[in-house]
Amino acid sequence: MRNSYILLFLFISIKTSANIKNHSRRFHLGLTTASPSYQLSFTPEEVSTEQKVNFRPNILGLGGYRLTLFGFTLTYLEDAIRNEKDDIKFGKTSYEDIRLSTYWGNKEQWYINGYYTRYKGLYIDNSEEIDSNLSSIDPKIYNEDLEVFNAGGAILYTFKPSEYSLAAAYSQTSQQKKSGGSWLIRLSSDSTLIKDSTAIIPTQVRTLYGTDQNLIKTQFVSTTFQGGYGYTVVLSNFFLNLQGLYGVGIQNRKWTNEGEKNQSSNTNISKLSLWAALGYNGDDFFLTIKHLNDETKYETKSINIFSNLSWLQLDLGVRF
Repeated sequence: MRNSYILLFLFISIKTSANIKNHSRRFHLGLTTASPSYQLSFTPEEVSTEQKVNFRPNILGLGGYRLTLFGFTLTYLEDAIRNEKDDIKFGKTSYEDIRLSTYWGNKEQWYINGYYTRYKGLYIDNSEEIDSNLSSIDPKIYNEDLEVFNAGGAILYTFKPSEYSLAAAYSQTSQQKKSGGSWLIRLSSDSTLIKDSTAIIPTQVRTLYGTDQNLIKTQFVSTTFQGGYGYTVVLSNFFLNLQGLYGVGIQNRKWTNEGEKNQSSNTNISKLSLWAALGYNGDDFFLTIKHLNDETKYETKSINIFSNLSWLQLDLGVRF
């Protein structure tokens, strides 16, 4: 009887572990392209006005590469497509994006990642509302010195690594053979820096923005703890991954107005993270479409700042 229990346990263990096929020690090489839609909106804290200044980057498409070596995956993206007519109307935006990730644990139940992104040169999408002398066919108001930096890192844990593979969902360095899901927890730290050489708010509407109307620099550092659920549907080597996380945290905010000292304060925040990926993940080849939506609200004393990002990415790669 005892031997029967041992054999049954071994059978279940082998069957469960066979659900995840690990390729993290193989060399992966791939191409990456992305189409981001990003808007940075400044609105006065005073609710009696509906004034907005909507900044956007002039980015048609991003291109880059990704490679995996010794269990670490590096992805690099930059603006790859330019249009001369668009550059005349909207100005030029430079962009760079660097991401590094790895997995830890005997079943890769920990996902560890870090990132850095930078935009430089943004235009005001609603320029005609800011300057009544402009029409829709005129060049937009362009701020070549406005920069937005984002950097941070996170640790994500899956409670059922034998049923739900983080590596298969995020970087395709593993394969998940059967449909399955798991509860998740995530600890993250993120920093956003927005700065300009002069006041960010245009002179035409600056007086509507209160005490921080001459804002030239602001930084937000957030630490959040989230919980949620992820599930991957698998059909042969095709897969659909959906993931949602929600949590709370604390944010330190610092801002500087032109000619004034730095100001700072702390506040409580909440965060919702949604992720989806669809693709083919074979033994030697993978093709993945990923979509991310991220909406974040920041505040100074008299200004609300809304960051809205919709990110569509295509990864194509091979394993050796």
